[in-house]
This record gives sequence, C-alpha cells and structure tokens, in this order.
Amino acid sequence: MLLMSELGFTAAQLLLGLQQHNLNYSFSCADIINAGSGAKLSENDLQSLVTITPSELQSCLVILGKDVLQPMRAEILWKVIVKVYGSADEIPENDLRLLGWIISGIPPSDFHNLSLSDVDTIAAFGQYRNLSRSQLLALHETVSYFWSYKDEADLSGFDLAALKQIICAFNASYIQYIHPDAYRDAASELAILYDCPKDVMMALARLAVDEAAFGDPKEWTPNKVAAVGCVISGLSNVQVQVIPPEAMKGLTSDIIKCLPSTTLQAMTKDQLSKVYSDSGKKAEAYQSLQKPTQYSTNFKDTYHSDRNVTRNIGFIDDCCSVLSRQ
Repeated sequence: MLLMSELGFTAAQLLLGLQQHNLNYSFSCADIINAGSGAKLSENDLQSLVTITPSELQSCLVILGKDVLQPMRAEILWKVIVKVYGSADEIPENDLRLLGWIISGIPPSDFHNLSLSDVDTIAAFGQYRNLSRSQLLALHETVSYFWSYKDEADLSGFDLAALKQIICAFNASYIQYIHPDAYRDAASELAILYDCPKDVMMALARLAVDEAAFGDPKEWTPNKVAAVGCVISGLSNVQVQVIPPEAMKGLTSDIIKCLPSTTLQAMTKDQLSKVYSDSGKKAEAYQSLQKPTQYSTNFKDTYHSDRNVTRNIGFIDDCCSVLSRQ
C-alpha cells in the first residue's frame, strides 16, 4: 500500500483538499425539487445554496418555503437569499411573493429594506408565518410606508383581506376608522387571526356588530359566525352568550383553534352542544388543537400558545363530557 508521502501528499494538503471540496459543494435547484421541501434539507445543504444564481434560486423559492421551517433554517435561508441577490432591497417583489415560511426568518431590520408596493406582495406577507411581535411591527411599518397615501378610512375590503395577519400590528384606536362595510367584505379572510392583541380583537368586534357589517349578535346565522370567526373573542361575554346556539355551527375547528379559552368558557351549554353537534367535529377540533403547526421564535409565545391549547382541550373534554350525560 502506498503511503500519502509516497504519493506526494501531506496531511495538511489532504485536509486543504477536503475543505476545498466542501466549499465547492453546492445544492442545485434540481436537488431542492427532489427533496420536495426546504424543511427536509440540512442546515449545511441550505448554506450551500449561496453559490447558485438568482434566476436558479427563483425557480426553487416556492419549494424552499412551502412548509413550516424551524427558526434556524428560516434564518439561514433568508441570509442565503440576501447574499445571492446582493442585498434585501435588491430582491424583486415577484420573488418576495414566493418566500412562504422563509418570511419567518427575516429579522425586523430587514423588513424596512423590502419593496412592498404591490398589494399581491403584501397579501403574501399577510399570511400567518408565526412572526414575533417585533417582526410584525416592522412589517406593518413597511406596509404603512408604501401605503402612506392611505389611512384607515381609505382601506377597502380588498386591502384588509391582503393585510390579514398584519392587522394584528395596528393601533387598536385607529381600527375604529375602518368602514364597517369594508370589514364585512374582508371578514372571511380575517376570520382566523393568531395571537392578535385583545384590544385589536375588541376593535374588530365593534366593526362586526355594526349594522353595516353583521349587526346584532342576536341575529347572527352560522354563515355570519363563520365569517366573523376568531373576532368573536373581541365580544363581551354577554354578546357571546346572545348568539343563537344554532349559529355556533359556523365555528370550524380552525376557528376554534385560534379562539382563546375564555371565549369557549363564556359560551352556554346550548351553544356548545351546537358547536359539537357533528359527532366527528369534536375529534377534528381536538386533533387540530393538539397538532403543532408552527415553530415559535419566542419562548414566551410558545409557552403562551401551548398553555392555551392545553386549556382549550381540557375545557372541550369537560364540556362534551357534561353534554353527553344530559
């Protein structure tokens, strides 16, 4: 057997060769397509994407961000994208719309460097991506900059539907200036909002009960309840309790998932009996509440969400157990 020295190699040269091989190693778009998701790639694979061109990366962005990403992976991907394009402000809006869950890895300071002038781009960023409060506020500031010619009274239903989760960063006192009919037109898109501050939900609820929107909760139907969705959490306990029990059939398991436990606890037994009148609905809601759908970048957010999920599951079990004995 020939020794390295006989072949003309030293240990240092061999190590340098291995390091050079690692530096030259790069994942291609074809590799990403074969993997089927950025969530399935290792951190090393993601970091190696820095060597591909913007045009090649563009064709794979949808796949990279289509599934929930662990915080570290999302952050790595965002850094890679910025390096490939040169800077955050050089990323075209058409490409920003394709980021998906990569958005969760954007640091607050970088949101201020993005071009969000088109409503379709804003709509892409308005989807739920488990952003921290600081990220969401920075995103809202950037949208406000590009929409500086609009105030709350100018927002149409189309605008509100595009904003979606971003509305959770609004100053609650300004939401009162939104026209109730504009809210009504966008309501179905705002029916599922996660981790919205209580004062924002209360402000949206005041719009919901306006005669130009859905009117008195006493007159609500299942369709109206489905459209209002999680905004029900902004109603007072008295307002919740006057909603006709039959109308509570409009609460889907996805809506239940974003309701705080206090809203469920405010419901009457008759209302709850309608919520779970479908024999498979309780199990569906139970699974939906248990199943983790996102990773949190904030320990407090994780603790808060897990605690609410646990409370909701326990309360649902208790209520359904009582109802089954009646």
